[in-house]
Amino acid sequence: GASVTFYGETKATDAQGKAMFTGVLAGNRAYTVSKTGYNNATGNVNVDGDETVDVILTKKTYTLTTNVIGQGTVTKNPSKPTYDHGEEVQLTATPDEGWDFTGWSGDLSGTANPANITMDSNKTVTATFTIKKYTIAASANPPAGGTVTGAGSYNHGDTVNLVATANEGYEFVNWTENGVQVSANTTYSFTATANRTLVANFRLKTY
Repeated sequence: GASVTFYGETKATDAQGKAMFTGVLAGNRAYTVSKTGYNNATGNVNVDGDETVDVILTKKTYTLTTNVIGQGTVTKNPSKPTYDHGEEVQLTATPDEGWDFTGWSGDLSGTANPANITMDSNKTVTATFTIKKYTIAASANPPAGGTVTGAGSYNHGDTVNLVATANEGYEFVNWTENGVQVSANTTYSFTATANRTLVANFRLKTY
């Protein structure tokens, strides 16, 4: 299936890898052998009788470069400096803690993970990771007991500062989550690592 150009003709090699040219006049003749995915082989034959020329083709090799946007890593399987033409490589994106993998770009697209890429040229692939975002909800119980500040959307690792302020006639009791006390201080600080729903509890002052 290789293509042989010689003496003004181009022929494909047969199942045995041979191409025969007849009626070639004597002299120094150039040849080129090519095949998709292989490097061309060129040379010269000094024709002074019947000749047999052995040609060895070498596969083209390519590089696969991976880049990262955000925080995470990309692994290649197999992991090699270069890859042969037609070789398939599996790419796996692994986000760092608090990050999500959101997709491939460059010579690979989509969100499949792991994903396969077939090497038929030099390739560059970028994996994009985005930081996780969490919703921190906070409310006052009873609503007339006071106000809370600091609720909202936070990135993974952000410091959240919730502040409870009692209204006149009320006093702060504690912060609870799912009915469990998490703090008895009016200011409750923590690192955002998940969605959370917190309640600032107040009670009427007694005299």
